[in-house]
Amino acid sequence: DPAGRPLEKLEETGRFDSLVLSPDQSQAAFGKIDADGRIGDLWILDLARGVTSRLTFHPGAAGDARWSPDGTTLAYSSAHEGRSSIYLKPLHGAVQEKRLFGTGSECTPQTFSPDGRLLLVSCISGGNADLWAVPVDDPEKAKRITSTPYSEDRARFSPDGRWLSYQSDESGRQEVYVEDYPAMARRM
Repeated sequence: DPAGRPLEKLEETGRFDSLVLSPDQSQAAFGKIDADGRIGDLWILDLARGVTSRLTFHPGAAGDARWSPDGTTLAYSSAHEGRSSIYLKPLHGAVQEKRLFGTGSECTPQTFSPDGRLLLVSCISGGNADLWAVPVDDPEKAKRITSTPYSEDRARFSPDGRWLSYQSDESGRQEVYVEDYPAMARRM
């Protein structure tokens, strides 16, 4: 609850990774860790019914799930096609996931824009992470929005989509910066 008191104990057992609640807080997405210690597939837990269902079914690890603002789609990272990429998986119907974006290096989804039209992605390049803005409907127009000798990740949009916060090690330690978006011209 909002005061931090447990409401109930879920009976799901195992080892888990990257639990994220849906926007309406009725479901949770998480990676289940296999017996060999690697993250296997993504699962969805319906919190009201206590029912767990498997979301991904491929040999490569899937993780870092992020919900779309309307709660109908999950973005996640996986290397099941031999290279690290970002995939979108609609949660309703028999629709397969689709590869959205990848740079050939390790990429992880960060957050959707409030309107769901963009997905921010962090990709490793030269040992450091840069942020990319990827249009969900036209990923060919993906744009690198940070390109520094430092790592930028853990990006989040403000509720109105006009500001972007992210973590960077530019100062020699991890700090949070806020910039106007999309100009990325005023940093606080």
